Amino acid sequence: MSYDLYLVRAPEGATQDDVAAIALAGAEGELPAGPPPPEAKARQRSVVDALRARNPALEPFAFDYSEIARLQGISESEARQRYRHVELNGPEDGNGIQITLQDDWASVTLPYWHTGAAASAVWDEVWGYLRVLAERGGFTVYDPQLERALDLETDRLAVERVYADGVQATAQAAAEFVAPREAPKRWWKFW
Repeated sequence: MSYDLYLVRAPEGATQDDVAAIALAGAEGELPAGPPPPEAKARQRSVVDALRARNPALEPFAFDYSEIARLQGISESEARQRYRHVELNGPEDGNGIQITLQDDWASVTLPYWHTGAAASAVWDEVWGYLRVLAERGGFTVYDPQLERALDLETDRLAVERVYADGVQATAQAAAEFVAPREAPKRWWKFW
């Protein structure tokens, strides 16, 4: 389970409902047919460069296009078309943040495992990435947990509160899943 933030390039004057609709449609993962517009590819490169300048430990995931093509029964060219997004991940032993950049949509994902001061430090990092995405990519941040676009100047505490609730709920669900359960009495035993 993770806390997800969606980033969209909303048109000027877009309402909260417009931003939500664009964000949720992007989350469905449907790419337009054909190659990406050149300006989208250039923006994607610029944003990736800015994010990696902020944190050089972020590494793009290397897709094996020939293997994708083989497994899906498509050409390698089609695999490159379908999987043209950039996925940035920190080190294996890092904090689990993942950033995905499509043509005009992005996401930042954070696992529900950080608490206390560690959570605050991770949100410092995430907020820095959100600022880069907003400034360099022209993205608006939509939070599906809060069901609204975020104001990066005022909404951090609200996001952190909802995240903390999610961490607690995830920990509780995990504890219930692994807790030993009393075996049910067999119906034929009366004692």
